[in-house]
Amino acid sequence: MWDRERDAALVELHSQGLSFAEIGRRIDVTRNAAISRFHWIRGTKFRSEQERKAKVAAERERRLKLLREKQQQAVQELRRDLATDMLRRDAILKALESGATCKLIGLELNLSGARVHQLAARAKKIAEISRDRSSPMEAERGLIP
Repeated sequence: MWDRERDAALVELHSQGLSFAEIGRRIDVTRNAAISRFHWIRGTKFRSEQERKAKVAAERERRLKLLREKQQQAVQELRRDLATDMLRRDAILKALESGATCKLIGLELNLSGARVHQLAARAKKIAEISRDRSSPMEAERGLIP
């Protein structure tokens, strides 16, 4: 329906000061179609659209800020746990459960995120075995099949 010639005619007629109703009659479209196309061509942003986008962006920023704070708190707890001689694997699991990422924990422990993930998987396996069986020490040593 819309092509370059019609777009050019729309812009030209508008620059001549014609109303959108008159422009619509001349290029054989409705008044509302002429208005919509004109704003689309110019890239006009409506206030409601700008407000909605700003609200969505603010909400996204708020959620990201809360997530970062939660992750930083988990890393601080990891530091405290390691300072109180908690086993590293237990501290890693606790930090992951508290919302820290493997990458953040790795940065704190000078390990890669992949290595932290491996350690966490191993710690979870040991925890499952120890829950199902006897003592954690036996499970860790591999004494329980």
